[in-house]
Amino acid sequence: MQTNYERWVHLDTEAMRAKEVPRRYWWRIEPIRARYSTYVTGQIAVRVRGIEPLPDDLVIPAHTVVCQDPAAIEEVEQARRDDITRQLWLPPSAEEFEDE
Repeated sequence: MQTNYERWVHLDTEAMRAKEVPRRYWWRIEPIRARYSTYVTGQIAVRVRGIEPLPDDLVIPAHTVVCQDPAAIEEVEQARRDDITRQLWLPPSAEEFEDE
């Protein structure tokens, strides 16, 4: 499926909960409408960024998440480890606002 920045991505056919998919593989499918019209003329894949979905919200995962290739499985596991590391990291500026 074509993305919003003129690239192509292979997506899974079924949506999954956001907590089951590493952050770098979150996608959403948005409709494309003709100018000044309500008719949908196509679809485009958009990465989920900015406002993150809740853990139970559905996202469309990239095909790599469900691929059985050993290299793809290792890549997804590395992305999960990176997500955990990112969640555990607390920026220095946030420490000064913690309640003690």
